[in-house]
Amino acid sequence: MNMKKSNVLLGLLFFFAAFNLNAQSLMLSTTPDKVVQEGEVFSIDVKVKDFTNIISCQFAIFWDANVLQYIGVNNHSLPDVTSENVNPMFSNEGMIRFNWVTPDPSFAGFSLNDNMQIFTISFKAIGGPAMQSMVEISGDDNPDNPFPVEFIDEGDMEVPVNITSGTVTIDGVNASKETVTQDFTLFQNNPNPFRTQTNISFNLNQSSQTQLSIRDQAGKVVYETNGSYTSGLHTIQLSRDLFTSAGSYFFTLKTENATATRQLVVQ
Repeated sequence: MNMKKSNVLLGLLFFFAAFNLNAQSLMLSTTPDKVVQEGEVFSIDVKVKDFTNIISCQFAIFWDANVLQYIGVNNHSLPDVTSENVNPMFSNEGMIRFNWVTPDPSFAGFSLNDNMQIFTISFKAIGGPAMQSMVEISGDDNPDNPFPVEFIDEGDMEVPVNITSGTVTIDGVNASKETVTQDFTLFQNNPNPFRTQTNISFNLNQSSQTQLSIRDQAGKVVYETNGSYTSGLHTIQLSRDLFTSAGSYFFTLKTENATATRQLVVQ
């Protein structure tokens, strides 16, 4: 009787261990957000976390072709990637497809370190001041030729994927003093540049859970606040003490349905 109970217990432990291994999800992102100048050529890394023993993957990347012009993809980290792994047929419309399969049938899978790029995608900013575009990782749901996000591990199991997409904002001397989205209006901080303190204001169209974050040029978060705000105008005051050094920083306001980024300058 005790032996039977032990066998049942061991069976359950193996089941849950196997379930937990398969439940691990991979993370894929095009963050942090960027603020670029009109006409600037820049790059965005498509990064991963928990990319372990993967034998194949595919996904599409979308952007606003009125804001960003596709230049190309380079800096690959997966083995045997060539130009044939990237399909730029619809790049003029704001989309590329990427797919990769290990060339070795006996290959046990390939792993990448956390925050390592799968590749780097380059754009030219062709939009006007204060225009924005997400660089969004997604599947292409074209009914004639569907192309879902898909990552397969060495056990031939599909790995769940959590996706975070970044936003590119075009700055410039003629940039407007506010960025308007479907959920809110984000105003330029005032004063800007500043030496002692500055104010960031935003106007919500409706009550919303809202996040304000500030990143340095390396993408490190130097300030973040989350809260539930009512509709209307709100102002957050920031002290120079929050910033370790002078220079340009980027502040981003996010709600459930919208994201906007602007640049501030610390003296």
